[in-house]
Amino acid sequence: MRTDVTAETRELSEEEIEEQRRQIDGEGGAA
Repeated sequence: MRTDVTAETRELSEEEIEEQRRQIDGEGGAA
């Protein structure tokens, strides 16, 4: 069960990182 949880959190983290990167890129481009 722990392995499943880590896998889920890893996927969420990757998605979150991608979203954050997009936001940073957007802000940088606008600035």
